[in-house]
Amino acid sequence: MSHIELVRKTDTVPFMDKNGKVLQEIKLPERVLPILSKRTAVSESGTYYKGAGSIYTCHFTNELKDGETLLSKTGILYEENKVCYLKLCGKFGIFDFPHQPMFSDLEGGCGPKEKNLPIMQEKFEYSAISEITDIIPTGIEGHNIYAYRLKETRGSLRDTCELLQYALANNFCTAWDKNLWADIYCYRFVRDVGDWYSSESLPGKLATVYALLHSLYEVDIYQYLELQSLLLGEMNTEKHLLIYYSAKVVESLCPDEWKNAEIDLVAVTPELFGKLLSLMIQAKACCHLENEEKWSWTREKQLSKKAEYETKMKGIIDRMKGGDNG
Repeated sequence: MSHIELVRKTDTVPFMDKNGKVLQEIKLPERVLPILSKRTAVSESGTYYKGAGSIYTCHFTNELKDGETLLSKTGILYEENKVCYLKLCGKFGIFDFPHQPMFSDLEGGCGPKEKNLPIMQEKFEYSAISEITDIIPTGIEGHNIYAYRLKETRGSLRDTCELLQYALANNFCTAWDKNLWADIYCYRFVRDVGDWYSSESLPGKLATVYALLHSLYEVDIYQYLELQSLLLGEMNTEKHLLIYYSAKVVESLCPDEWKNAEIDLVAVTPELFGKLLSLMIQAKACCHLENEEKWSWTREKQLSKKAEYETKMKGIIDRMKGGDNG
């Protein structure tokens, strides 16, 4: 398939191996247009098809395999290498290898982890999905295509505050290193509720707020500052304070629960940041969403750097005391 063909609509999703050989074809009920960098396609009727293939550019692995070209090192514990099969680049379909080593989802497809999507759709009121219209079997073990329609709505950052209040009050959490802002629709609703889980734990709530603030900071610092002001009445651009401001949001929205943590946020010290890091790492990272036991070792690895982290924060705090970053 050429790059020109990539923009064309299709009602057929090929399932290919790493050599580009088509193993089978999956028929959709209507023609769709693949969305770049997503495993989702959209039809003229406005129906989205998640797990209906992707336009292949790369995948991630911890160990290089035959035929894989190393693109870069990620610095991420659970997916160390960004790699690609050169002969597949630009091809559209579902492929017979996982996109990330911590998930069983095949490249372009929705595997066992996504079975949580219909469950959370029933529970999570702030889902961006208005309804799941169909679940289409692919013939690939454990993989389905989820057809859905999005809500028609608009919003502002005040709605994002409401989303956080709802999530924390109702014990809904997600991974602390998830690109959560990219999942938020019209400031208020979450597209991919399959990556959320129910938990009353304080670490999970801290992780969820951090995921939102960190991912927003990365793409739009102006909106981050506005949200920070709405939530806390403060504005600060120092990136290393994100975990501190996340904790302040949790303290504000869940004051009784925060008291149980016995972490005083008044004195901004290196030790405080060590405590917050230790608390948040108890929660789930992305690698824990499908198989927490298999990737539990990553927590110990992250905690082993606590002393180094506190030393780094001491330098940042000392620097901030010498100037106003507010």
